[in-house]
Amino acid sequence: MRKYLLFSIFCSSILIEVGCNKSIRINIPVAQIPIENTPIILPETTLEDKVSEENENTHYSPYDGWMIHKKSVGPILVGMDIHKADSILSQFQKEKASSEDFGFSGGSPAYIYSIDSVPIIAVIQSLNSKKIFAIVVLSESLKTETGISPTIIVDSLMTIYPQMKFYKDEFTGWECSEDTQNQWIFVFITNKSDQIGVYKYPEQLVAPKNKIAKNNWIVVR
Repeated sequence: MRKYLLFSIFCSSILIEVGCNKSIRINIPVAQIPIENTPIILPETTLEDKVSEENENTHYSPYDGWMIHKKSVGPILVGMDIHKADSILSQFQKEKASSEDFGFSGGSPAYIYSIDSVPIIAVIQSLNSKKIFAIVVLSESLKTETGISPTIIVDSLMTIYPQMKFYKDEFTGWECSEDTQNQWIFVFITNKSDQIGVYKYPEQLVAPKNKIAKNNWIVVR
């Protein structure tokens, strides 16, 4: 009788049947197929780095969010002790000035507070005390709730105060207008060529003729 070899492969072994109902199982080692472990490379920028970068790109000012209100500019109040104001304004550069620089007579001290050499506000100190008598708003970044800020032109101011009148200050010769309810004074340093009103005498209230004159600063009393 001829012998036939029958091969059947099961997983890692071969079953060999050799006639006469006999079989032999031979285990054959199966070579493992190497699996390449490809490392996952994460970006070097983490969330923390991204937040830090965004913060660096965001310009922050110590007076962000400050508004001009009646008797106050941000946290600085008329009547506040000058030393308390200094503490609040510790991130500002402080420069001594004179009250006459802002149209006040009497020789009271004044101080200008700046950021990166740009004046933001000035305070006028009371002559006989360490209290703030007035605040002078110098930066156009500071606004009232109606959007008024230094550098506003007369025409824009008139949209908020349609009946507003102007007068020439006898002491300085500057032209001014006032919001008497909020105790704000809008100061315009003009000359004959760009004068806002025509006055017969100092302190006379007149309607504006030149409506493109630009405001210089706002005094908060």
